[in-house]
Amino acid sequence: MNSTRTYHRMRGIALAVPLFLFITACVNDQKQVRETVSEYDGPLRVQKEVDYTYTDSGIVKLNFVAPLALDYSHLEEDAYLKFPDGVDVTFFSDSGTVETTLRANSAIQFIDEQRWEAEGDVQVHSVKGESLATEKLYWNMKTHRISSDQQVTITTPDSKIWGKGFEADENMNEYEIHEVFGTIFLNESDSTETTTEDL
Repeated sequence: MNSTRTYHRMRGIALAVPLFLFITACVNDQKQVRETVSEYDGPLRVQKEVDYTYTDSGIVKLNFVAPLALDYSHLEEDAYLKFPDGVDVTFFSDSGTVETTLRANSAIQFIDEQRWEAEGDVQVHSVKGESLATEKLYWNMKTHRISSDQQVTITTPDSKIWGKGFEADENMNEYEIHEVFGTIFLNESDSTETTTEDL
């Protein structure tokens, strides 16, 4: 069975730039239209109160909410969508339950590469009670992996870990910290702390 993927956008406003409509109405040569639009380096569309749901084969995989979206999909190279005022993403399991949430101060979606960059107070929380905090996070929609090359803090019900460099599946079922700085073990009668200085 072929996988069907759809995006449902709601509450989008300002769905077309007047400049683009003017060009389309006045110029019959479609090649010239494309060339003219490609010279415009501003956003092709501006949307407020963005709320869309991504489904795969009829199964809801994630819900994405952002107060503002700037659409640069008309650029010939590195077409992208920009979310400068923050994003909230909810990931769902195949059974429809919430598995992970992600929040960041801003984000960019690189359309052709199907990858995202989230930046600024990035917070990821899983239903298992684990959380990730970092300043920059990369999300690959093709591989369903998230990663960071920045300092990260991971908190679990049993420990708190600091390090640099991180990789995991998007639901944080398995993760790896590349360089661990320190660890605090929680819920022990004698809480212990290990740092790189102790090793």
